[in-house]
Amino acid sequence: MSLNARQRKIIGVGIVVIVAMGIFPPYDNCCYDGYDFIGFLSTYEIDMTRLFIQWGLVTLVSGAGVLLTSQPKKGDGAHGSDSSKQA
Repeated sequence: MSLNARQRKIIGVGIVVIVAMGIFPPYDNCCYDGYDFIGFLSTYEIDMTRLFIQWGLVTLVSGAGVLLTSQPKKGDGAHGSDSSKQA
C-alpha cells in the first residue's frame, strides 16, 4: 500500500505530536500535576500512565485519519461504481 500526500502529512504530524509529548511529558508531584520540559523533571516523577494514554490516542486518531484519506482502487466496487451495473 502506497501512501498519498495527505496520509504522509497525517503520519508526520502524528510523529511530531508524539515526540513533543515525550519532550514535554506529564508529571506527577505531591502538590501539582502538569507538563514540563523533560530536562527540568529531576525532582518530579513522569506520569507514564497518562503519557501512554496520550500516545495511544494520537496513534489511533492518526491511524483513523490515514484510513479515512485512503483512495479506493478502481474496480473494487467502492462508492457504487460497479454495483449499479450488475442489475
